[in-house]
Amino acid sequence: MPISMTFYNEVHPKLRKYIRYFWHTTGQVDKNTYQQLLPMDHVDLIIRSKGSFQYIIDNEAVKTENVSFVGIRQHSVDLVHDDYIESFGVSFEPWGFYPFINTSLSAFTNKAVNFSEVNPSLTLNLEELVHEKRSISDRINLIEDVLIKHLEVNKTYLESIEVIKDFIDINSEVDKVTVKEFCNERALQRRKLERNFNKYVGVSPKDFLRIRQFEDTSRFVMDESTTLLTEIAYEGEYYDQPHFAKTFKKYTAYTPSQFKKESPALKSKMTFK
Repeated sequence: MPISMTFYNEVHPKLRKYIRYFWHTTGQVDKNTYQQLLPMDHVDLIIRSKGSFQYIIDNEAVKTENVSFVGIRQHSVDLVHDDYIESFGVSFEPWGFYPFINTSLSAFTNKAVNFSEVNPSLTLNLEELVHEKRSISDRINLIEDVLIKHLEVNKTYLESIEVIKDFIDINSEVDKVTVKEFCNERALQRRKLERNFNKYVGVSPKDFLRIRQFEDTSRFVMDESTTLLTEIAYEGEYYDQPHFAKTFKKYTAYTPSQFKKESPALKSKMTFK
């Protein structure tokens, strides 16, 4: 059966600043086929309850434990399934994963990591919960309770992420600003903003915006109803079609037309609810 992903958008008030939503997946794809995980603007914590898979990162196979994550990605990562999979996921805000590991996110960029390496006690709690004989919603509520207990924030972090959020929100609007303009308007040190992005998000402000730009346009490339790549390049605010194709290949190893034809992304083989 194809992989089905169900989203749960209700997040506990104490976690809303850090978590976007929860999700639950079941199913499998063709045995021993590589499926791309595309670059995204955030980290997902994956809690596997059934089955197994491994990541292929820089041509090396990485088999992770039941609770793992992949840091923010600047290029695609391959995933190999060999059987039926069931897992829970927590999708964090770009800055939201840090309070659960208290380690600079830049250390995990483009890497698959066992969560036990950064927070062993939380890992134990999460592994126990996913095997509870309860409904999906009840298990997610239990996961929230455990995350709240392990949440560690301080004044410096909270002040820093408000600036990061402000920068991201402004650049989600029509009138975008450069890093230099943003810092000048707020009398901020550019180096400090860049350090905080690397620490709490995992990449620089510029790289973050490029990843988000790719993520937005890749959705249209995967959309079967969208055929004009020149229009996607224009809407995605790339300089021109060659720039779009070059950037897209950097993130996926495919040109947009090849990507559209071959559908290598795992997302294109999933059903969503």
